[in-house]
Amino acid sequence: MNPVKAIRAFRDEATESRSEMTQTDIDDIADDCLLFVSRQAMACTFQIYFSPSNGDATAEVAIESLDLLEQLEDQMTVYRSSPMTYLNEMAAKEVTRVESRLYSLLKMGRELYENTGGAFDMTAGILTKTWGFFRKRGRVPADDELSEILKSVGTDQITFNDVDQSVLFNDPGLEINLGGIGKGFALDCVGESMRASGIDNFLIHGGQSSVLAHGQRYSDSALPTETSCWKVGLRHPLRNEHRVAELFLKDRAIGTSGTGRQSFYHKGKRYGHIIDPRSGQPAEGVFSATAVAPTAAEADALATAFYIMGGEAAIAFCEKYPQYAALVISPERGNEIQIHSAGFSQDELKLL
Repeated sequence: MNPVKAIRAFRDEATESRSEMTQTDIDDIADDCLLFVSRQAMACTFQIYFSPSNGDATAEVAIESLDLLEQLEDQMTVYRSSPMTYLNEMAAKEVTRVESRLYSLLKMGRELYENTGGAFDMTAGILTKTWGFFRKRGRVPADDELSEILKSVGTDQITFNDVDQSVLFNDPGLEINLGGIGKGFALDCVGESMRASGIDNFLIHGGQSSVLAHGQRYSDSALPTETSCWKVGLRHPLRNEHRVAELFLKDRAIGTSGTGRQSFYHKGKRYGHIIDPRSGQPAEGVFSATAVAPTAAEADALATAFYIMGGEAAIAFCEKYPQYAALVISPERGNEIQIHSAGFSQDELKLL
């Protein structure tokens, strides 16, 4: 069945049902009154959620917007031949020009590197390779091997030229890997496409760890904030069937980082896939880190940085940069957790 026709039929049915409902019923039927389209890309599922109201037109725009993902993945991937692999091959040999949109992303990466004191570093992919996570075959590198690799890590070793939008690597072993920021950037591009077509109310996620919420869940401005905004739940790190918090978003993005699904054990010790680019060692002491930011690219990158920095440093960061918010969950004694949060307004965060 044509997906747009199916959405049109569902919209009509939902409209008839909703006419008999009261405002107190909204929470109970919220999930039933959202439609979505999805696409596989970047090793995960991307989905755009929207209201059935005018759903057929929105679905057409959403499907076209998701078409951007293939182009963006082809541009940023390092797992096959791409403009990014070409840049990594050539930029240490000669000044290399970069496509305008990609150049802007690299400049954002450098700014976040500087602001986080190197906790976010788009050149840290070589460390992921060294620890075996690139091919999902974990290994513990020797100290001398790690020390040598660290010489080729650091965004400060990239020279940017804004005049011709070119870069030059100052170390022959340096590589850029956009895995910590690229998925969020893809959400931003899809969101821009939606808004350019006049769609203002939607939520996009990529693999559930990156979320971009724009506008309102419902267009009725008389509804309370917790209903009109997009609600996103954060799972409890020790009890997956429970939520530890709920975030209420409008024109904001979320990124969440954790090592629950990518790790290995060596001699009884667990090693997670998030590597601190400053030390070359897997980050420890945090269950998960969530960042809220104006863009999904920033949220993605800062979630990684907050995981590496830890709760107290993440709070200090948000106090310095009030456009961001952080929620970092760390282990406490016994089977308890400790939550550090900063930067949220009263209406944005609900701890459960």
